[in-house]
Amino acid sequence: MAKGSIKTTPSFVCEIALAVSPAQERVLLSRLEAARQMYNACLGLSMRRVNLIRQSKDFNRGRSLKSSNPERKVLFKRARERYEFSDYAIQSVEWVATEVSTTVSKIQDVVGEIREPERGYPARRVGQSRTPLL
Repeated sequence: MAKGSIKTTPSFVCEIALAVSPAQERVLLSRLEAARQMYNACLGLSMRRVNLIRQSKDFNRGRSLKSSNPERKVLFKRARERYEFSDYAIQSVEWVATEVSTTVSKIQDVVGEIREPERGYPARRVGQSRTPLL
């Protein structure tokens, strides 16, 4: 195997159409659309906060230190806390949107099962120090 090549495993996708009535389809589509909007709102907020963190003095000072330096971890943590970049803070957008929109309040069960913001948070945090977000 050549250096740098990635070993992949085969994956399969099976799509099965749901048998629903037109009324159920409308409800399902509106709830999924609201969940999509909620996910995008949380993602947009987290991307704005990552950009603010990257511009902060603490973050840039931490980047200049070696990874073995314990102060580096403290500086990164301080930058995340200053701009409220945590799983809880990002998902608090969900509560604001629930008060504003009745549609979003109806999709709590869908958002609770999907948990997209929670799944995406660790990946964004990892990407914070090295890889730019697109």
